[in-house]
Amino acid sequence: MNKKILFVNGGVKEFGNRFRSACKDNSTDCVSIRTHNNSFIVMDEKGCHYFHLKEVLNLESFDYCFIRVKSSKAHMTSLLAYLLTSYGVSYNDYNNIEHTQADEKITQMVKFGRTGIPIPRSVIFSSISYKKNKESIQKHIQYPCVLKTNGSKGRAVWKIENQEQLEKQMKEITHELILVQDIIKNSYDVRALVFEDELLGAVRRYSSDGFYNNVAKGGRTEPDIITDEEFEICKKAMRVLGLDFGGVDFVRTDTGILFFEINKGPQVYGLESATGFNIPKKIVENIIKKYCN
Repeated sequence: MNKKILFVNGGVKEFGNRFRSACKDNSTDCVSIRTHNNSFIVMDEKGCHYFHLKEVLNLESFDYCFIRVKSSKAHMTSLLAYLLTSYGVSYNDYNNIEHTQADEKITQMVKFGRTGIPIPRSVIFSSISYKKNKESIQKHIQYPCVLKTNGSKGRAVWKIENQEQLEKQMKEITHELILVQDIIKNSYDVRALVFEDELLGAVRRYSSDGFYNNVAKGGRTEPDIITDEEFEICKKAMRVLGLDFGGVDFVRTDTGILFFEINKGPQVYGLESATGFNIPKKIVENIIKKYCN
């Protein structure tokens, strides 16, 4: 059986042509892709699927991946590098996995999707990729849906009723990648505040407009008690992202909890007003107890 190499962002110039020619001369299959233009990711109950154009790319089938450049759009390339790592496929320059959105919600969904953290069905693409793969991407979108980009306090989240509205909203977005998720109907979501595997407090967040549960968007809060099972999954999600402090947002469903995101710099005033806890005081006391004695 021939060896198989994935060649990423090599273009059609001399280097790429000679790379592919060398693979052929050495009885090695070479698959060339361009991440930003032609790739998108779908995560659903069947797992995490990396698409190139209209076809699922079986990343586990490759012996090696050579990444020529990240290109001017590094986020999708870094998500590919993360997926290759999760499948045990070697690639050059481990820093290809790095990007400036390393702990933002889009990256979180890919990491959660590969590590068993339950999330809504999610589709990730760029505006260019959408134009080239519109029919294929639309097969994985169910309306109404939620459109997200990286951001906080509900400012980068929109409810989308149909394809026309999706494409109109996309024209206003300047971020490299876009996330579309199924709407999970709920009367409230839960914000659990965690520091170094300790639960600092939890609240239910109720929407004021039927969509946004964020306190910054007018949502109200009340104290909540999360189960041991829920907290174990929260801690696992924190470890997946390499976070010590975060606000874990999830919703309860008939089949278990689904994670929306982890806010690595969470606002605490909504939780403090509902619970009466002094969150900074609790954090400082924990730090002194663990590190200053």
